[in-house]
Amino acid sequence: MKIQKISVVVAMLIVINSPVFSQNKAVKFGKVPDEEVGMNVFQADTSAEAVVLHSLGTSEIDYVQNLGFVLRYTEYKKIKILKKEGLDLGNIEIKLAKGQSNSNSESIETIKAQTYNMEGGKVMISKLEKKEIFSEDVSEYSELKKFAMPNVKVGSVIEYTYTIVSPFFYLRTWYFQSTIPVVYSEYRTIAPEYFEFNRYLSNYHSPTNIYEKSKVCTFPSGKMYNAYEKQYVYENLEAFKKEEYLSSPSDFLAKVEFELKSINVPGELVERYTGSWSEIITHLLEREDFGSALGKHGIVKELSEKINQTDDAEKKLADCYALLQSKIKWNEQYSIYAQTNLRAAFNKGKGNVAEINLLLVNLLNSVGIEAYPVLLSTRDNGKVNMFVPKVSSFNYVVAMVQINDKKIFLDASQELLKIGELPYECLNGQGLVAAKGEPNWVNLRTTEVFGNTNSIQISISDGKLSGIITKTSSSLAARDERQELIKQGKEKFIEDYIKNQENWEIEEYVIENDTNIQKTFVEKLKISSFNGVDLEADIVYIPAIIISNEIKNPFVSETRKYPIDFGAPTKTTYIVNLKIPEGYVIDELPENVAVALENKDASFVYKIEAKDNLIQIFASIDIRKLFFLPQEYDNLREWFYG
Repeated sequence: MKIQKISVVVAMLIVINSPVFSQNKAVKFGKVPDEEVGMNVFQADTSAEAVVLHSLGTSEIDYVQNLGFVLRYTEYKKIKILKKEGLDLGNIEIKLAKGQSNSNSESIETIKAQTYNMEGGKVMISKLEKKEIFSEDVSEYSELKKFAMPNVKVGSVIEYTYTIVSPFFYLRTWYFQSTIPVVYSEYRTIAPEYFEFNRYLSNYHSPTNIYEKSKVCTFPSGKMYNAYEKQYVYENLEAFKKEEYLSSPSDFLAKVEFELKSINVPGELVERYTGSWSEIITHLLEREDFGSALGKHGIVKELSEKINQTDDAEKKLADCYALLQSKIKWNEQYSIYAQTNLRAAFNKGKGNVAEINLLLVNLLNSVGIEAYPVLLSTRDNGKVNMFVPKVSSFNYVVAMVQINDKKIFLDASQELLKIGELPYECLNGQGLVAAKGEPNWVNLRTTEVFGNTNSIQISISDGKLSGIITKTSSSLAARDERQELIKQGKEKFIEDYIKNQENWEIEEYVIENDTNIQKTFVEKLKISSFNGVDLEADIVYIPAIIISNEIKNPFVSETRKYPIDFGAPTKTTYIVNLKIPEGYVIDELPENVAVALENKDASFVYKIEAKDNLIQIFASIDIRKLFFLPQEYDNLREWFYG
């Protein structure tokens, strides 16, 4: 079916007359009860910084003369600000998809917004002016409409609504739950019988009500068709509290999401989008911006000619990986699609994740190495539900090769990654191999760890306690350190670390292997003295040498609602040698300790012994199991507390 594209140039309206309504709870813009404006605290959650009093979303596909089917998305929100921490909720951003012309870009049809304040016992209204709405280009593919609610203060009620006209027939995901309490939230979808969608409701919360009904619509020709309306209502939702080691809030928030399955207008060709995973892969492999970009070896011919074909597969793999990384850099955009053709991205020397890694797949195949794209979802984007086929689950693509039956992942968009490594944000469940045949899922967990080994030499001499610390970071921990160093610059990186150790007099700080990703990242510190240590006292207390802010209990809550996902194994080791000078006697040593969870899912070991004038301490924290269910939380928390 040839879908008519829409070219809409609409003046931005601040006032519209049509009411926003709901079958269950009617709401009309501009009608805010005095008691909502006068409210000082939300009784159901007195700690709340704000509360969503009413939210309503509508996605409707209808037929417009000379334009064809179009999608209108309308959002309405009414929020009470209770504390200063909630004032940021008055800064509104509306994201719009942008194409190469107005006909394939989203546009704002209407915006209106106003703020209500109680002043002198009367409700005063501040209206948003057209001149207070701004546009900002995010990339060549999207833009933001931005505005700040006028005269927002603690005690305000803010109310806004807007409508987006879109040439894209996707129904937006609606989040009923928020980081603040929600009194009432509703989402309504209205679609003609020709549009088939898959629907998915989150499992952690049940809706208050779901309504369904149909209505008869008429084409300009007089021919009639059915449209189906569905309403989803949630009431009295608690604020979502983000917990430590949670993969993504989107996995757990109350929400409804949709996937366009097919469009079947009588007399037109049926357009299929999603169904089974096999159908999704087939569709992707037929797309110009994905599968059709594969197998075009001419784009990488110049590079493939530089690869020695007589080398073994692993050597060719390393050469291809390094060569492509030297030719194209990441533009910091995630996508599973090439936003431009691969040749243009290659010539420009910059591309998104898909463009870079699809080029890598082409290069590897051109030199005889079997390679495929692998679709995945980053941790922020949420886990892929393998029982719910939808292409929108994915937002990232990497390459995978098979050498001697061994699967090796590659991501050429990330400069700090070695062959076989994935970014931490990609260690998120399963990835789907984009290849013909039955769906092939691969585990994205790797053998990488957050590895830290800390060697500490402490001595007492010349009336001072001094020391030398060598901190060695490997694998994911090394990558984190290098990324932070690149972000801050070496001088600022060192300066910030020294500031955080206010009781240390650091004489020297040396960093080794900061650019060599094949080696461990090493930091060496020479400490001339530790402040606050009284060596003249009858009993001398040696300070705890905490060189990482990560040594803390992240599980302070007594209960846990959501799973714990560490993402990757963690191993932190301390080796301390404390030299005791003549004239000192060891008064007491702590007992050795070893505490482990069942199956050694997590373990802690502490050993101490004295030999002659030397005290040796060994401590290790080792977390092997990556995923803990909420019912396992008590044991994990107790282990952390020791």
